[in-house]
Amino acid sequence: MTLIEHHQTLIQQLDISVAKREKLPRLPENLSLDEAYEIQAAFTQMADGGLAGFKAGVTTPSLQAYFGLDGPLMGRLFNRGCLSGHCELPYISGVSIECEMGIVIDKQGVPKAMMPAIELVYLHLADPSDMNASNLVASNLAADRFIVGDAITWRDNFEQAEVRLSKNGELLNQAALTEAIGGPAPALKWMIDQTQKLGITLEDDMLLMTGTCGGVVAAEQGNYVADYGDLGSISFTIS
Repeated sequence: MTLIEHHQTLIQQLDISVAKREKLPRLPENLSLDEAYEIQAAFTQMADGGLAGFKAGVTTPSLQAYFGLDGPLMGRLFNRGCLSGHCELPYISGVSIECEMGIVIDKQGVPKAMMPAIELVYLHLADPSDMNASNLVASNLAADRFIVGDAITWRDNFEQAEVRLSKNGELLNQAALTEAIGGPAPALKWMIDQTQKLGITLEDDMLLMTGTCGGVVAAEQGNYVADYGDLGSISFTIS
């Protein structure tokens, strides 16, 4: 029996729980990261609407140390979760906001464009003891929805770039874009290398989201603006 056959019930439960933002099923105790990526691939491929691309997660050294890792992790983005700027979202308890950058690539992994991006993440574990690196990967790193801004020409220098996230005019998060894997350019390289390691075939116009810049912010009610300076901005409302 293969790993996927052995965990078929779990895979089906993950698909349903993530789509409906319900409590996740209990996760295995001793999955390796390789096994976790197999489970992630199996359940995300069941998603209605297919996949939009990939996301980097656990991108800061402090989080990696906490989970006993020597590098970031990767998840997958759902087409059903793609939103545009100026959207209005209902408040959902437990959702968090992460400021990121999005990169559109061709099927060789070459960047075609980039844009500001906000990820809305949601994770409801069945038990706190399930919180480990392998189970995060298996459950797709809490991927839920994401908001993308206007696309602009790709560049590889982000030394001076930063994002400022405010709600109703109050600053909630300010961070350099280099905080996540050293910035969008090295994050892009890491993500392309990771897809090759996992045997993933890239498609034209896939979206890569390069990881959280600054802190994770609770998605409370209010009017939000994520200002990336000359890279653009995203505004959205949670009501």
